[in-house]
Amino acid sequence: MNQEEKRQLENELMVMGLPGLDDPALVQAMADLVNGYPYPAERADFFCEMLNECEGPRRREMYEAMRPRLSFPVPSLDACEARIAARAERMIRPRGMPGKRPADAPIEEVIAVHTCGRCGKGEEHAGQTIADAMGNAKKAGWGRGTEAGTLWCAECRLAMMPAKIFGNSFTSNAAARRVN
Repeated sequence: MNQEEKRQLENELMVMGLPGLDDPALVQAMADLVNGYPYPAERADFFCEMLNECEGPRRREMYEAMRPRLSFPVPSLDACEARIAARAERMIRPRGMPGKRPADAPIEEVIAVHTCGRCGKGEEHAGQTIADAMGNAKKAGWGRGTEAGTLWCAECRLAMMPAKIFGNSFTSNAAARRVN
């Protein structure tokens, strides 16, 4: 750990109200933080998440320093790392890894319902994930409107696109005004 990283970590500890890196009370303060987690059934998960924040090579050292100070059954380091890996997998692939689904299991679909922010037209797009459904909507021509946070249907987007006519740019909306 270089001096800049050490300074940043010292600042983060100070903001959280914890002792500094060189203070021998730091490990006990962190153990007290885990023991005081408001949901007793989730203390082991909280501890594993704290281990996840530690650099890989130093994780065992942190585990061994904190384990005897915790007041609940602590899973093994391997079990904590398995929980960390499972959580990361769920974040990347919410429905699990491809190929882990039984062959006869039905494929679940997610339906994204979109309403055009200009004309009010509604349309549904399906996919295996919400990102897949949004990608299918984009393929169907749906996209961002002019106002922040709005989606427009393909027809409205096409109507508002500038068109080159005889070297001049025009917008094909109801007013058909010239755009410079």
